[in-house]
Amino acid sequence: MSVETPASLFRTLPANLQKMGRWLRRGSAAENDPPGSRRFLTQEQFQEELVVIGLSDQPFGPMQYAGALGRYLGLTISVDIIPDTAHPLLSRELARKGVTGEIRYRADLDRAHVIVPGSLPPFALAFTLLHELGHLAAGDLFVDPCDVDLLSVTSPFLPTLEVPHKKRLARGLPFARIGDREHEADLRAGYAFVAGCLGSENPYAQRMYDIL
Repeated sequence: MSVETPASLFRTLPANLQKMGRWLRRGSAAENDPPGSRRFLTQEQFQEELVVIGLSDQPFGPMQYAGALGRYLGLTISVDIIPDTAHPLLSRELARKGVTGEIRYRADLDRAHVIVPGSLPPFALAFTLLHELGHLAAGDLFVDPCDVDLLSVTSPFLPTLEVPHKKRLARGLPFARIGDREHEADLRAGYAFVAGCLGSENPYAQRMYDIL
């Protein structure tokens, strides 16, 4: 099932992008990071990832991003948008966990599976899909909670973890703290939504030609 960006979003896109831009700029951290830590992903770095998977100057939605990410990682990524009438308890179960969607990974099958309820509004649905796919791109699914020590939990910096699995799009290591991973997944979803709406008109995509 495909997810399309509704026409109403495009009519309000300039104002929405301005508001989102202010929110996304909150993701920056200190320039000098100690060993074993890094800053949150920037829009420029995300655009470099889009170059790698072939979406840098193209309009795209969550399904196109999932397809490109899956091809790069060598995974089959399936998306299930489940109607509430078919599974009325799904939304309640997700709400109990404090999330609007889930991604599950099977290393033995090289398969990732994203599940979201069909009752979500169009923007929330697209954002949730991109958020869950962002976890896969960042390598968050390979973090073992047992490896997170007390020092990293209480660190004033943004500590990362070495993970044995190499299937990720991100250059940087996953964050040790779940709150940091969730915040960056939100950033990735915002970056992807803006880049997918703007396509070749995205100023970050235009700058990639200077880099390449």
